[in-house]
Amino acid sequence: EIDDIAQRQGGRFIFRKLWVWLGLALAFWSFINVLLQVRETWFEYYFYDCVDGSGQSYFNLASQYAQDGSCYGGPLNTKQCGFEDGDCLIFNLLYPLCKGDELVDVENEVGNGECNRLFAIPGCEYDGGDCC
Repeated sequence: EIDDIAQRQGGRFIFRKLWVWLGLALAFWSFINVLLQVRETWFEYYFYDCVDGSGQSYFNLASQYAQDGSCYGGPLNTKQCGFEDGDCLIFNLLYPLCKGDELVDVENEVGNGECNRLFAIPGCEYDGGDCC
């Protein structure tokens, strides 16, 4: 009986210890992410491969367009740039081959009822059907 009580209490101690470690890990992770955002280095930290041909970061472009809920496209619509940090995921499901550095403001241009010659290519489904 005494052994059973000791095992149950030991199990509770280990369980509590596990929760403490998980809480500390979450607090550390949160602290690092807040620190990266305050220092404005979160983009370079998470998207270190998001650079142009000369090796310059797309941070300035991303600070304007990433995480605004609209797919701007262009050079940010790549795996290295996190598909504009998630903004282009739905657009990429609709038009998976409509990509290119010169293709910007894609969400507002493709399939808007007007034929835009820049998007009149098979990958963009001929401007979402506007150029048929």
